Amino acid sequence: MEPELEGLAVTVLLNERWQEGMGSSLHCGVASVSGLRPEPSGVVLMVCDQLRLNREHLRALLTCQSEGDSWITASFYGGRAGVPAVFSRRLLPALLAVRGDRGARDLIAGYPEQTKLVPWPDGALDLDLPEDLKPGRVE
Repeated sequence: MEPELEGLAVTVLLNERWQEGMGSSLHCGVASVSGLRPEPSGVVLMVCDQLRLNREHLRALLTCQSEGDSWITASFYGGRAGVPAVFSRRLLPALLAVRGDRGARDLIAGYPEQTKLVPWPDGALDLDLPEDLKPGRVE
């Protein structure tokens, strides 16, 4: 993917500890922004297997987050909250503490009163297995 990003104002990170699971990827990304000055107001966490993620949904998350003082603004699909999600800077230490093959879902569940939800029915489709690409599944 690096050639596709060439010329854009992005930083490519390589998680050398990817074998440790999703938590190590979270740590790699969050650690890279934790030392920035000025300190970021938060981070957006996304995964690479959500085929229907689009600009409109990301904008809806960011707008919702900016309209209040919630700690988390998460996508809501399949009956539960998940990523993509926006996390306030106050949760950066908690994100850095995620270990193993765990993602941010447990952290989202741990702050129900401080979480806003943005409906995203298309989020229920993700691509984990070759069978996920079968006709009727991806339309």
